[in-house]
Amino acid sequence: MRISGSLTKGLLIALAVVLIPVSAVSAQKITPGSTCKVLNQKVVYQNKTYTCTKSGKKLVWNKGVAFVKPTPTPTPTPTPTPTPTISVSNLSEYRSTEECKLTVNGSGNSSTNQSHEKRDFVQPDFSKPLRVLVFSVDFPDLPSPSSESPIKVLQGLTEDFSAFYKSQSNGKLKFEWTITPNFTRLNNSISSYGVGRSNPTSNSNNYWKLNFDLQDLAMKSFKRENFDIFIGVSPVGTSEDLIATSPAFMPRNGYWAGNWIGGDYWRDEQKWFYPAHEFGHYVLGLDDLGEPSPDGRSSLRPLGHYDIMNSQAGPEYTAWNRWIGGLISDDQILCLPSSKTISKLKPIEEVNGLVKGLVIPISKNKVVVIENRAAIGYDSKLPSTSVGVVAYSVDVSIPRSTGPMKLIREPATLIDTWYQQRGGLITPRIDALKVGESLSYLGIKISVLGKDDNDMYIEVTRGN
Repeated sequence: MRISGSLTKGLLIALAVVLIPVSAVSAQKITPGSTCKVLNQKVVYQNKTYTCTKSGKKLVWNKGVAFVKPTPTPTPTPTPTPTPTISVSNLSEYRSTEECKLTVNGSGNSSTNQSHEKRDFVQPDFSKPLRVLVFSVDFPDLPSPSSESPIKVLQGLTEDFSAFYKSQSNGKLKFEWTITPNFTRLNNSISSYGVGRSNPTSNSNNYWKLNFDLQDLAMKSFKRENFDIFIGVSPVGTSEDLIATSPAFMPRNGYWAGNWIGGDYWRDEQKWFYPAHEFGHYVLGLDDLGEPSPDGRSSLRPLGHYDIMNSQAGPEYTAWNRWIGGLISDDQILCLPSSKTISKLKPIEEVNGLVKGLVIPISKNKVVVIENRAAIGYDSKLPSTSVGVVAYSVDVSIPRSTGPMKLIREPATLIDTWYQQRGGLITPRIDALKVGESLSYLGIKISVLGKDDNDMYIEVTRGN
């Protein structure tokens, strides 16, 4: 039905009157008894509420009543549940750290072992940078591309290497890098050295021969006294069939300590790991923490996912290796007494000068170490089963590379599949203690009482 214009206008006016709200508003001056337009309309004026009422045939404002502003009902705030306070032991209760040092090298290896005994390595002076010569070479049967710039290719290595050791030493360890701008040709072919993965005659003498030849070539252009460390570099993409590994070399017969970069370096995504691991040998004097499996085809990792001398998964150095390697000081270790103690440990990955580990002396050859591992820093890839409090033994009577450091709570499997199948943490491990968990070892009970963010409260009691 079509509606005329005049009717439409009338309907709109009527609707407007009907839809005016009768709730109180406050936007006009009100005088009691004066006319108003909308029955029952309320207006707040000068702290009174006035209502439009009918008086005879007229609509007028009444005398008004005092306006009371409504008080909002407060929303109750939940009372937080207080966190139980855990009292830690006084520092005066702990022993001198000298009582927790292993000063006897029972393994018989003078170059790399896990003791505090003097070892045959560089022993850096932390007051000044270590001077590193990075010397790039190629071979008649392994030439480098003419467009390949060692300085450009190796910049990532020097930056990543420096950043790692800065974090592990709380900023103490620094480096001064010299990278040769071009490749220098070695006269002998790389195949003649027999250092490839599949070479049946490969042995340590082959590796030393290549090391000496590399350094002899470098010393034609650089003086021995101007550098502390030597790193030889093969062309980009060198295969493991030609140079299998990147081994470490201790200083010998006037040659530098150092290593060369082989096929494993060029193959792996986490390239800095290899020279940083070898640095742990020839500068810090640390041992390999894995051991070969009985079948010789796998690597056993009795220290689980932890420490760059053992695994790529959690490469942050353990408290013990930082201590004996000089990366941290004596006051960052607590030597536990025979009585019960409660200690608060921050994650070892945090860069600070605070306590990194608790040490329990067992004998002249053995200690137990406790530390807190979090999935932060260089340990960001640690699986949840490896995050928490870990305890391990250090036995310096165990021969080199046969497991001198072992977790007390053993991993679910001792085979390290990280090395067999790169790209993820495949092997499940349950090696870290969570809050409320404990373990016992040689009459020692280690319990995790609580946590504060990533900090852990650890109780240690010893039987009679």
